[in-house]
Amino acid sequence: MHLPPSALPGAPALLLDPAAQQIALQAFAPRVGAGQFPPSPAFEGAFVAAPAFANGWSNLAGGFQTAAYYKDRAGLVRLVGVVTGGTIGATVFTLPVGFRPALIELFIGVSGAATSRIDVQNDGQVIIKNGTNGFVSLSGICFRAA
Repeated sequence: MHLPPSALPGAPALLLDPAAQQIALQAFAPRVGAGQFPPSPAFEGAFVAAPAFANGWSNLAGGFQTAAYYKDRAGLVRLVGVVTGGTIGATVFTLPVGFRPALIELFIGVSGAATSRIDVQNDGQVIIKNGTNGFVSLSGICFRAA
């Protein structure tokens, strides 16, 4: 899909570039189902991995998205999935070198009927700092790797 400049008056030039538009459209492609990624060029060649859980954390059963991390075509690291059962304040899993932020990143996640703070440390640790361990969504966490 290509949008002509007249369709977005005043938009930054980056958004008017057809290649940038394609990346943006693909980055927001919907999931196919629990644990699956859509057959989309946004994921072609992307390294998608399931994390090695620590401290009692695991995937939430019942058809929810399984935890994973990947780099999209724009080079952004993205986390997805719903985790459960671990120790609040302890490491959920550790991202490998190449998938870590330069500095500590803080995110807000859904945790039961409340919110939780999720830290991604520059040493790769993903830590759920507060909330409930009934379930915590990691989907939506996105950052540029160091």
